[in-house]
Amino acid sequence: MLMSTNNMDAARDILVDGIKNLPQNKQLLENELEAAKSEIQSWHSSIQNEPCVPAGATPEPKMLLDYLQALKSSEESLREHAKKKEAAFIVTFAKREQEIAELKTSSAQKVGSSE
Repeated sequence: MLMSTNNMDAARDILVDGIKNLPQNKQLLENELEAAKSEIQSWHSSIQNEPCVPAGATPEPKMLLDYLQALKSSEESLREHAKKKEAAFIVTFAKREQEIAELKTSSAQKVGSSE
C-alpha cells in the first residue's frame, strides 16, 4: 500500500506541476502557432506571384509539387546540356592547342632546315 501511495503522490505532483505551467506552455504554443501561420502566409505570398499559379487562383499543393518537379527536371536538363557544351569546348580547345603545337613544330623545322 505504501508503494501505491507514493506513486499516487508522484502522479499528483506531476499533475499539479503541469497545471501550474499550463499558462506558460499555452503561451509558448500560441507563439509557435503564430510563427507557423506567419511563415505559411509568407510562402503563400511568394508562391502566389509565381508563373505556375494562374491569376486569381489559390496555389494547391499538388499543382506546386508538379511545378517544382518540372523545375527540377528542367534544371537537370540544363545541367546535362551545360556538361555537353563544356565537353565540346574542351575538345575544341584541345584541338586548337594541338594545331598550335603542330604549327610551332612545323615552323621550327622550317627555320632549322633553312639554316
